Amino acid sequence: MSRREQSRNFVKDVRYIHWRVVPSGDALSTGDGKDTFHVNKEIVGYRLVGVDASVDDPSSSSGISLQLYSANDSADLLSTPITIDSGDYTSTSASTPSVVTAGTVLKSGDRLRADVDNDGNGASGLVYHLTIRNF
Repeated sequence: MSRREQSRNFVKDVRYIHWRVVPSGDALSTGDGKDTFHVNKEIVGYRLVGVDASVDDPSSSSGISLQLYSANDSADLLSTPITIDSGDYTSTSASTPSVVTAGTVLKSGDRLRADVDNDGNGASGLVYHLTIRNF
């Protein structure tokens, strides 16, 4: 297989999931299980390779801290939580980027839970952006 074919195949195996956790306009508040995502058969075996998040209205005075939790395995899936810095809308420019726990593979029946560890001040709406790859 040529490099071009390998590159094309590699890109085909990447999927992006945009998961609305807190409705637009609703205030962000701390707590576990703000929403749950159920893994369906189309993505079983995919590896979680990245997680970011965004809010509709940013926190005005303190950062936001988020976690992704596997309810089936009773374990956090991020060794470094998602952070959204004060005044920012996304975690993509966070001073501390999130880190996915190595070897996180999605299994049939997995329930992923969105946890808000720190809600900042005045933030609203929340979307998790998951990047998964089938190796």
